[in-house]
Amino acid sequence: QRVSSGLWIPKNEEFSYETFVHEVGHSQGRYHIDCGGAAGFDPTYPYPGGVVGEWGFGVIDYVLRHPTVNKDYMTYCHPTWVGTWGWNKVYPVIKETTKWADNSGAPGEDPHGGASLLVGSLYPDGHTTWITVPGSLTDDERSATDRLVFKAGGEIVADERAAMLPQPEGDIVLVVAPLPERWDEITSFVHVGERTATHEVEGVVSQHHQVRAIKAP
Repeated sequence: QRVSSGLWIPKNEEFSYETFVHEVGHSQGRYHIDCGGAAGFDPTYPYPGGVVGEWGFGVIDYVLRHPTVNKDYMTYCHPTWVGTWGWNKVYPVIKETTKWADNSGAPGEDPHGGASLLVGSLYPDGHTTWITVPGSLTDDERSATDRLVFKAGGEIVADERAAMLPQPEGDIVLVVAPLPERWDEITSFVHVGERTATHEVEGVVSQHHQVRAIKAP
């Protein structure tokens, strides 16, 4: 659901370090924090101007971090640090993904149990792109208002609640729903929600879900 990239500048290692941490934050689901210049920022951040808002202490360099001089690492400002609010955002993600290292399955085994998803990217100008991918959703991730209705000819063959996932960079929103069992028969689908629209499968969806298994090295 997420991918991030950063810029490494050999002659500016401090910038490179901070950029690396910032991009890992995006991969963990964090949005920008606003200190000026960042798009798609988290409006719930509790401190103005992106400041950390509390004293910090570096357990490696033994240096104190001032609560208003240092900014949250998801800002575009410098210097950066992490406060309790930001840590509480990523700790559940760290805890969950750490479990995966011990539960990844054998090489060649499908980690999603054969499940696949339809993923749409909804752009601010109204256009969309659609792909299929291996994967699954939990009920908690799904929206109570948005869904994808799949049709084979004029017959409705599946009606799935969709997850709506705003992206940390910019204003793109992902709409994600399980592929129906009769996917090969589907001729069109309707996204029902705030941005309701009908889409024909042929020529619209790029299909990548057929190759599911993790190959042995």
